[in-house]
Amino acid sequence: MTASKSHDARHRRRTIGATLHRVHRWMGVVVSLFVVFLVLTGWALNHAGTLDLGRISVRTPWIAAWYGLRGEVPATGHAASGRWLIGNEEGLLLDGKRIDAKLGAPIGMVSAKGQFYIASRDQLLILYSGGQVIERLNSADLPGRPITRIGLAQEKIVLQAGAAFATSDGVSWSPYQGEVTWATSQPLPADQLKAAQILAPSLSLERIVQDLHSGRVFGRYGPLLMDAVGLIFLLLAASGLWMFFRHRRR
Repeated sequence: MTASKSHDARHRRRTIGATLHRVHRWMGVVVSLFVVFLVLTGWALNHAGTLDLGRISVRTPWIAAWYGLRGEVPATGHAASGRWLIGNEEGLLLDGKRIDAKLGAPIGMVSAKGQFYIASRDQLLILYSGGQVIERLNSADLPGRPITRIGLAQEKIVLQAGAAFATSDGVSWSPYQGEVTWATSQPLPADQLKAAQILAPSLSLERIVQDLHSGRVFGRYGPLLMDAVGLIFLLLAASGLWMFFRHRRR
């Protein structure tokens, strides 16, 4: 009877030991993969400047949706003097080249005296023909807001902001009554549609790597994921110590 109980106890210990070995191995695999992931993302962040991660934009639709970025690539634009303006919250393009200024969604563009005038609801951007910014006029510099239209009348720039106001220099504004050729949006031609893809919602690669490394990419579940991985580390250490001391006793 005693021998039988002793045999059963040894069998149970061997079974528990074998099960613990298997669990330990699988936890080791999971932890090893996580450590490799942390090391690779950590190296990337340490050399983010050298790798130029901050300047690399990621425009994958499902990544943008994961971050809650809902902007769309513009399908319409504004034409003036044979040039095309495309814009949204991501930026502005003049003939496919980025304008070094943020304006929000433009409502129109006109051209006069070799310069371009681009209006949003509360700003007016004045550019050279090459796309360089001359001046940005904010609400304090404008005759009213919100701006609903921009147009041309006898080489004068006209803004509709409740009433219509005109200027010949972009500084002095006066009420205007008369015929105005208002800027309107138009469907983009194929080459401009292709250029507009650069305005798709985007994130820098550095931001994505940072969020992956810290777990923030999983939102509120990120800390829970890190807690779970920490628990696996703890169980791995505990099971390793148990097997080590058990082996030494034997």
